[in-house]
Amino acid sequence: MPAAGDKFDLYREALVVEHDALWSEEAARLVPDPTVRAQIEQRLHAEPAQAAVLHYLRLYTGFCRRITVTVDDLKRLGVVQGGEVSTGETPHGDRQQ
Repeated sequence: MPAAGDKFDLYREALVVEHDALWSEEAARLVPDPTVRAQIEQRLHAEPAQAAVLHYLRLYTGFCRRITVTVDDLKRLGVVQGGEVSTGETPHGDRQQ
């Protein structure tokens, strides 16, 4: 698998029938909670063109979009700042009470 990934492709996006996410070791260490991970994955798949590492895997019925979650993705989403998990915010950017 190439480290840089594929470029966002509108043609392939129209044929995406599955999606999944892999977590880099650093990102996984920063976000160990599976519930929070699922929320982050959902946000990344909502805007796949913004993902740092994106791959399209050919299937019989179309493509699987695979995003590798990186620390850069977490920073862009505001989940981490400077390599540490932000305090007082949920993955959606809402303040916790």
